[in-house]
Amino acid sequence: MIEVATVREKWAMKHKRPGHKKPISESVTGDDLHQQSGQWNKLDRTIDRENNRYRELIIDPATGTVIRSCDEPLSDHQGHGTAKPKPIKDA
Repeated sequence: MIEVATVREKWAMKHKRPGHKKPISESVTGDDLHQQSGQWNKLDRTIDRENNRYRELIIDPATGTVIRSCDEPLSDHQGHGTAKPKPIKDA
């Protein structure tokens, strides 16, 4: 019997400044599981608050196809992730 193991890795970095809540910059790179499809992709994301920049590149490792490419001012990057508006609950 042959057993196969797949190793995946993801690295994250935060550059913090004393006295500030949010990091100056954040970076994530490596293997990332897309929750809805269950597909593993390669992710490279940088959030640079000091230079007002948001960059994200997601690639399908099997085909090399770019799934998402985003390079925009961070101030324009709204309505994604935790910045999405919360649904209104009926009282």
